[in-house]
Amino acid sequence: MSENKDNAVDKSVCDTPPKIAKIEEAPNATKEGIHALGLPVEYSGWDVYNNEAKKVDTELVKDWTASLNFLLVFAAIFAAVLTAFIIDSKKLLQEDPTSVMAEVMIFYTNSLANGTHHPYTQPNFEAPFSAVVVNCLFFASLSASLIAALASVIALQWVADYDSAITRGGSSPEDRAKRRQFRYGGVVQWKMNEIIAALPLLLYASVILFFAGLIVWMYVVHPTVGFVVAGGTAVAIIFYTTTTLLAAVYVSAPFKTPLSRGIYALSRLPFVLACTIARLLRVAEVPPWLERQRALYTVSHKREDRAVETRGELARDALVWLASQLSVSQDSYRRLLLLVGELPNLDPKHLPYFNSTESAWYSIFDLLGRANLKNPREGTVSGEDAHAMTVLMRCHSIPGIQQLVAPNHRTLYLRDKRHVAYWKQYCDIPQTSIQHTDSSFPNSLYLALRDLPNTENPSVKEAESTVALSRWRNTDPNSPHVWKSFFHAAHEFSSSFFNASVEMFSEFVIRRAYNIRYSQGSAERRGWDAVDELLVKIIRDIVKVAVNRLDVDANATVVLLHAYEAIISLAIDLDRIWPLIRSPQAYIWNLGLRPAEDHVIHESFILLLSRQIRSYPLTQRPQRVWEVVLMLWLRPSNQASKGRLENPDEPLHPSNVIDWLNNADSIPHIIGIIRNLAAAQTEEPEVGSLWRATGPGEGSDPQFVDILQLFNRLMGPECTPEDHLTMVNALCQDLELEQPPEFEGYFTPRKLRSIAWVHDKCLQVLARHAQGFAVQNLDNLDEEYSRQWGGSVERLKQHIQRVKLRARPPVTVRRMKISLCGTDVASSFLKAPSDTRVSLLS
Repeated sequence: MSENKDNAVDKSVCDTPPKIAKIEEAPNATKEGIHALGLPVEYSGWDVYNNEAKKVDTELVKDWTASLNFLLVFAAIFAAVLTAFIIDSKKLLQEDPTSVMAEVMIFYTNSLANGTHHPYTQPNFEAPFSAVVVNCLFFASLSASLIAALASVIALQWVADYDSAITRGGSSPEDRAKRRQFRYGGVVQWKMNEIIAALPLLLYASVILFFAGLIVWMYVVHPTVGFVVAGGTAVAIIFYTTTTLLAAVYVSAPFKTPLSRGIYALSRLPFVLACTIARLLRVAEVPPWLERQRALYTVSHKREDRAVETRGELARDALVWLASQLSVSQDSYRRLLLLVGELPNLDPKHLPYFNSTESAWYSIFDLLGRANLKNPREGTVSGEDAHAMTVLMRCHSIPGIQQLVAPNHRTLYLRDKRHVAYWKQYCDIPQTSIQHTDSSFPNSLYLALRDLPNTENPSVKEAESTVALSRWRNTDPNSPHVWKSFFHAAHEFSSSFFNASVEMFSEFVIRRAYNIRYSQGSAERRGWDAVDELLVKIIRDIVKVAVNRLDVDANATVVLLHAYEAIISLAIDLDRIWPLIRSPQAYIWNLGLRPAEDHVIHESFILLLSRQIRSYPLTQRPQRVWEVVLMLWLRPSNQASKGRLENPDEPLHPSNVIDWLNNADSIPHIIGIIRNLAAAQTEEPEVGSLWRATGPGEGSDPQFVDILQLFNRLMGPECTPEDHLTMVNALCQDLELEQPPEFEGYFTPRKLRSIAWVHDKCLQVLARHAQGFAVQNLDNLDEEYSRQWGGSVERLKQHIQRVKLRARPPVTVRRMKISLCGTDVASSFLKAPSDTRVSLLS
């Protein structure tokens, strides 16, 4: 049984005809080979040759056959007409019997009347010269016509033989290519194309000879008739000459004939001769313009190709023509989508004019948008949907199309996003009820893409996400279902799309919180529901992606932070984007009630905000630095911030002592945050100290010992040279400010005991320098330390050279000595090992 089954399978396989491989399965395949003239897939260079040769030969044979068949038909008709004229003109060469008989009768009548009887002698007949000329011209015309017909028949046999030979081909692609090249080489060598192109000249000559004979004949018969025929002939000659010369001069003129091509080639012949003579004379350098003229001669048949390549408006005109020809109906959806898909590929200088809602473009975009609005509310996004959205997004990124489909003064559309009805208008409307002939109804493309992130070249993921957002926006924009998995592929989003998506999500969150606050009549958070937890989880995912990206926009970060605060504390201000935290006291209180993973969101916001300080103008950076410092202070792990806010409803300003260093080493990416703050401090001196923020009426605390302790903890085994340099540089910059910290009476015994535990030598030197002890050089640092932290040591040397040593007055030194229990160890305190320093201070 199994054997029969196997045999059946084998037989089915054998009987199945081989399938042509897809493009993805054939690496050497090209799209031209697939789509052009039904050609097979290309696997080798010989396949490419055969496919290209087939296209060329097909057009060549078609052109030859059509031209020769036309010559045969015209020659036959013209010969028949000419024969009728020859029958009459030939009589002019013979003596007319009627005239002879009349002449004889007249002779005998006269003889009888005169009484004479002389015999009649017939004079010798001699045809008139005009008759000879007319018949010569007519018979020459007939001969030329018959020769043209005969040559056409012979040429058709040549063409048939060439076509059959290249169609028959060989046993392999290479053999077919060789045979075809042999045949084509003969065509080129023996000028077959030129011979066939010259055959119409015989008919031209035949027609000219005929008109010449007709003019002479009619002029002899009656001059007036001759002039009329000559006038008609002159008009025909002028018409033919004009059209031929126009085709020779202007490449766009549609009057091309073999004669016009020959005239064009002759016009370039002097340049070719000049270039050839220059080469024979071995001229060092032939002028470029002469080479260009020579090239125009050698490739004159490609004039049209070059003209098409250089005229960008041709593509626009072609698309405009196609738009006017296609029927704007659902049956033409696919063709219309292909049409508008070419618009973004045009040069911006050659785009069509999208300036009227009465144009075909407005109706086309309305139909395409309406087709995408018909998609179901739920379900997966198909590849066809994503492709259509990609095309529409690319088109909508063109300013002219944006302006065309946007609501105008006649459209009934509410534009204020803060209005409660903004997000509900034109949502979930049955398609049968849409009256698109009504000018007050918005364009469907605008409805399909309204409020959505837009990008010029969306990826597949971005297009799929936009389709989902469009369905959500036009059905139920108050539901959070679309955001559940929207940012799962956020790492694949482009910068513009990611930032725009974050802003749109943040607007949704803020709008939802605003509705909750408005419905309950207060800003007090009254419990959490499943949607709140879902939105916080989404924000957590967004922040996690944003931390790993370096292209997050500052505005997107700020709006997302506002959305997070709106969930945490229902603090909302739709009219202002600043300050960062609307209600600090409510924010820190509610955030403290959340699990630790929500605290990570807050700390990640600090890193993002510090990165984006440099994106603001210099004049705004001090305020941005202050806000980052305040965010550091507001973190739940900082016990110093709890209960210290005097008026949480006031905008963020230095109203409190911002001692954010407490437990700061637990903040993720704290060194990166300090690096960003120090960079802002370097570029804008108005930033001031990063850890000496004090409120009104408070004493000036430089926080120097606190920052030393923090950095000492951070300079652990995992500290890199870059991180080490960041911390040393931050301290040096703080000491180099125009208003450096004042250490008068600062170093109390408790602070000196704290400094004693600092193990890093760069920090020890900075502590010694801050206390007023002279540091001449750093040569006493061991070689291994200098090699490991070379950047920090060099920065420390620069600091010592830049800053003038502040000499402590004697009273300060005495106070220090007294604080050290009267022992004179001030000069050697920091030179001692850490254990010795601790014992001295205790």
